[in-house]
Amino acid sequence: MKHITRSKTFETNSSSTHSLVFSKRNLQPNNIPIDSNGNLLVTFGEFDGEELIESQIGKLTYVLTFMYCKTYFWYDEFEDSYEYKDVKKALCEYTGAKDVVISKDIEPYLNHQLYNDRCLVNYNNEDEVINFVFNADIKLLIDHD
Repeated sequence: MKHITRSKTFETNSSSTHSLVFSKRNLQPNNIPIDSNGNLLVTFGEFDGEELIESQIGKLTYVLTFMYCKTYFWYDEFEDSYEYKDVKKALCEYTGAKDVVISKDIEPYLNHQLYNDRCLVNYNNEDEVINFVFNADIKLLIDHD
């Protein structure tokens, strides 16, 4: 049997793929809605198909949905977590919002194949989350078979 060894190639055992290219420049001002009470308005998402995510709200939705689905089963548990509180604080500092309000209109959902993957954004690192969400050079492609 012939073996092929690939060097410097990202691979997973899953048929899902995520592709990210990080740069440390081109942070943009916030364009995610802030209501009249100063709340940054976001929602969870449903990630079940091929999708290119470029917008600030889309990237933030991805991070929050991934955090919730991979770690928590109840919204109150998620909202009280240190990870979420740290991300929320960083978002408020960057955007000038007083608080982050997540709409519960959409049930957070990840395709079953994404459950085997690691989030490409280290949500334990607030600077990385801010760079991912607000950097116009960063885009996320989600794909699966």
